[in-house]
Amino acid sequence: MMINFPFLKLPMGFVELLKDDFREGNSQDKRIEKFLRQNSAIRVLVEQGSRESNENHSMNSMIKSYGWKLIRDKMAILYLNKFEFGNYEVRHEDNYFLKDILSMEEAFYDYGTSGNSRLFLLGFYLRMAEFDLARRMGKTDINLVKETLGTLEYLKLRTSKSLRIDWLILSTLHLLGFFGNEGFHKALIEANFEYQKIYEKIDETYKKSMLNNFINYGSSIDDEYVLLNDIN
Repeated sequence: MMINFPFLKLPMGFVELLKDDFREGNSQDKRIEKFLRQNSAIRVLVEQGSRESNENHSMNSMIKSYGWKLIRDKMAILYLNKFEFGNYEVRHEDNYFLKDILSMEEAFYDYGTSGNSRLFLLGFYLRMAEFDLARRMGKTDINLVKETLGTLEYLKLRTSKSLRIDWLILSTLHLLGFFGNEGFHKALIEANFEYQKIYEKIDETYKKSMLNNFINYGSSIDDEYVLLNDIN
């Protein structure tokens, strides 16, 4: 049975950083610095433990010392704790909430373009969705982040990297749910890997549920790409 993805009010400044297509460098550092200056509570919590967080060092020094991924992970842990427990107190120092997300990001790394954190963004949304579904519907036995790994063997068949790997994984996950492994593999070959042709074979009820999930994900991250364009 398809899980109904919720619309979530995610921290949009953080989401935009994850979506941004930039590489390590000055432009990235400036965007991170601007975000932290606009979110002073997050800045203080991120800086805790940093050798560069005292008055004699600039924020830019701290950013360079940590690097984008460590700052990203620290912020994600804070937001996940806030969503789950209502405050920023970190209860799992061993990045308990992030372990599956980071594993997913590593598993799919070769299939998306570098320069953004869209894989991480998908994992961040799915973990938040798990919390939401457990709270509202008592669904405590699902791990949406780990479920994405079932799509990996099909992404390996592609010959090009995806610009929006999060949408590709979501689409594959939903199509797998309809066709099953054998049926989806056959549909991929017959459609020459064109997802739009595969989508046309789905019944209207499933299409409606699938589209609703896409709308809720896209609205949660302020991104309607898949609703307007074919997957690539």
